[in-house]
Amino acid sequence: MSAEPKDFPLVNTAIDNRPRLKELAELEIIGTEPEDQYDQLIALMTLSFNAPVAAISFIDENRQWFKSETGLNKQELPIEESFCSAATLQANYFVIQDTHADERYKNHPLVKNDPYIRFYAGVPIKGPNGQPVGTCCVMDRRPRGFTDNEIQQLLLFAQLVETQIRHHAELLSVKHQAVNSTYYDPLTGLPNQSLFTDRLDQALMSVSDGSQINVCVVHLCRFAELNHARGKEWADKVMFYTAIRLRGSLPISTTVARLEGAKLAVFSVEKSHGRSTSNSHKNLAKRILELCEQEIRVDGAVLHVPLKLGVSHYPTTGATPDSLLEQAKSSSKREKTINYYSKEYSSETSRRFEVEQHLQHALSENRFHVEYQPIVDIQSGELKSLEALLRLNVDEGPISPEEFIPIAEDTGLILPVGEWVLRAVCRQIGTWRPYMGDAHLPVAVNLASEQMSLKNLNSLVLSAIYDNDLAHSQLQLEVTETSLMKDIDRAIHNMEEILRHGIDFSLDDFGTGYSSLSYLQRLPVTKVKLDRAFIQNIDTNKHDRILAKNIINLCHELDKITVAEGIETQSQLDTLRELGCDLGQGYFFSRPLTTEAINERIINQQLIFPDTVR
Repeated sequence: MSAEPKDFPLVNTAIDNRPRLKELAELEIIGTEPEDQYDQLIALMTLSFNAPVAAISFIDENRQWFKSETGLNKQELPIEESFCSAATLQANYFVIQDTHADERYKNHPLVKNDPYIRFYAGVPIKGPNGQPVGTCCVMDRRPRGFTDNEIQQLLLFAQLVETQIRHHAELLSVKHQAVNSTYYDPLTGLPNQSLFTDRLDQALMSVSDGSQINVCVVHLCRFAELNHARGKEWADKVMFYTAIRLRGSLPISTTVARLEGAKLAVFSVEKSHGRSTSNSHKNLAKRILELCEQEIRVDGAVLHVPLKLGVSHYPTTGATPDSLLEQAKSSSKREKTINYYSKEYSSETSRRFEVEQHLQHALSENRFHVEYQPIVDIQSGELKSLEALLRLNVDEGPISPEEFIPIAEDTGLILPVGEWVLRAVCRQIGTWRPYMGDAHLPVAVNLASEQMSLKNLNSLVLSAIYDNDLAHSQLQLEVTETSLMKDIDRAIHNMEEILRHGIDFSLDDFGTGYSSLSYLQRLPVTKVKLDRAFIQNIDTNKHDRILAKNIINLCHELDKITVAEGIETQSQLDTLRELGCDLGQGYFFSRPLTTEAINERIINQQLIFPDTVR
């Protein structure tokens, strides 16, 4: 069967090429290396059709690119010199039996010049989505006919090419998925820290004189609390909307990325163009703050998410991606809303690192020790229990718990440190058994939020008790309102499990955290410790006294024992006695005692504090 030229019009420029070009672009096949599969198909085509020229090509907007060919010796052709551009738009095939007899092609460059084409037959190649992306064709230097059987053979070759293209697309999809999982955050679609660092490195390598690169880390505060209060879906939406707002509102040249947890990162390159860039980092931080302070609507609710920004900039504070990002991260942990990295803060960072190293050494070398502060009956001064307080001494002197505990929490060392305290205290309680007889002197150990989130907290506590053959009631545990909020449901579950074994909980520092009375009713605690802030002026400030009285009365109605912390004067003690507080703790009774001092007290049965009760 032959085909008349009039049946095969030239390219219709009115046709919308965009879907076809889109699929071709998504294949990312133009410019790829030669592949044996395509070369073998070309060899078979030349043998099957006895044709000196054969090609598998892809038709871009302005060119024809050859994946494999023989007889042309070309990598690509301009679209206006392509026979295949017309074949791409045919439903089945495009045949020119004699180019010299075809007015459209007799002056074509490939006809008048090498390879002197007289015959052409081509069929479209379709991509996985059905769009014609290229052609499979044969050509000859002499005019010839093309039978139905030959057309069917050429269509079969096109199908074989399409099979190779599908394999290519599948491999490309796997590659993209691997790249996305490696370099992009799945929730926001933003670059992750790895890609952010890589782009920042490229920017640093190409930065010009007088330009400044600004890095800002955005820390969404109380994100974990939002997660547990409203659910992961809500928290994810807040992160997503914040990320999209930054990406959509900052200049397109700015890179926005998702870091770990509740952190985003931004960097921008400010070119001088003859003007100063020294304040550009401040302008970036202010713009980010303006965007993030806008309300976020989630499922009809309006949210305002507090945040902190940490800012560093090249060349003033750092010159490498890692140093700039770490400076911005560490700065975002400070107290202000916007925190600019400085040499002074570098000293703080250095000190934090030094303390972290001391913590590591203390764990490995057993250099921690525990002191014990008495908790007494507020009426009689009789010792009722002790609170264990961790201490750390290094060669340069003692390090305050107010300094090393937050660092232990930030670095994750709080878990091994907390376990060390738990086991050390239980061992110490065991040494008092011969002197206490049947009486039990409970010791309270403080638990951090990270410990309260542990799934194995119950078994860890019981292990420390059983290893030292203690009664369950000899150990008590203390938690703060803040420490419970990281994962309130897990924390309450842990508390209820442990409480079933007869181990009581105290709620420490009540009044300084969320101070929610609903939480007080919900938490399975037997004691509530009034924070020292209530006690400090309780004897002189009417407002503090009324608050303390109401808390004490409420606790008693909920069958909870009240403990006043930070009692330092007789006047404070007298007021608390009048208010009906149950137990007291503070320097008025005793400072924290060393193990040796409390041992001596227990051995000598000196269990009244202070020595003379007034």
